[in-house]
Amino acid sequence: MVGLFLPGFAIYRPTKTNDGKGGQISGFALSSTVEGRLSPLSAGQTPRAMQERGVVVLRFATPSGTDIKPDDEIRKGGRAAVVHAVAITSTGRRKQCVCEEVNAG
Repeated sequence: MVGLFLPGFAIYRPTKTNDGKGGQISGFALSSTVEGRLSPLSAGQTPRAMQERGVVVLRFATPSGTDIKPDDEIRKGGRAAVVHAVAITSTGRRKQCVCEEVNAG
């Protein structure tokens, strides 16, 4: 497993902050920095509805102990992806996340 993952992926978790006027502002806060590998899913692996919308679907693989959940955002090098699903692989060594690329910013 050593050498398969690259360092420096930032995990941002959704947050809500009071706006002082009775409402809330949604945003993201840095949760952790982890090792992983981000790669595109093949057309056969991408859910059909996402294909039809022209969404870029990615797989993020990371060690199984990584704290990552749906709705988290993965960022690295000007690229960002929102996590939609997380599963542990059959060996129990990795987590595989299905993500949708979004505009970084």
